[in-house]
Amino acid sequence: SHVRHYNTLCDAMFRFVELGLQRAFAGLALASAARPLTISLTTVLVLTALGFGVFNIEVETDVIKLWVDDSTELIDQLDFYEENYATLRSDSFILTPKPGKSLLTKEAFHELYELQRWIKTVEYKHPDLVKPVRYENMCYKVV
Repeated sequence: SHVRHYNTLCDAMFRFVELGLQRAFAGLALASAARPLTISLTTVLVLTALGFGVFNIEVETDVIKLWVDDSTELIDQLDFYEENYATLRSDSFILTPKPGKSLLTKEAFHELYELQRWIKTVEYKHPDLVKPVRYENMCYKVV
């Protein structure tokens, strides 16, 4: 009973909106037919004015600025990192799923966990260093 009433109400709202749009476009068609030169010139002027806006476009390519709100704590943390550790080398990598697979599966999480465990065990023996370089010697620990 409630669903039927809801559907009837939605149908009535859609009909109301559709009628309004029909009236608006019918009025626009009548105005265009009555004054084609005025409508054409107005259209060209509006499109030209909007087209000049293309010259003032600033393209943002910084991923952080595109996806993160300026007022979040993350921005403060990133600024702190840049001020204190920007001279240090930092790298990142992007994980992609195997063809036809998803990263949001138990199998994928298990593989990521195994990758992390393997990274922590890697050692690099440099001839000038006494001790081998390990993950725990290179990476900052979160305290």
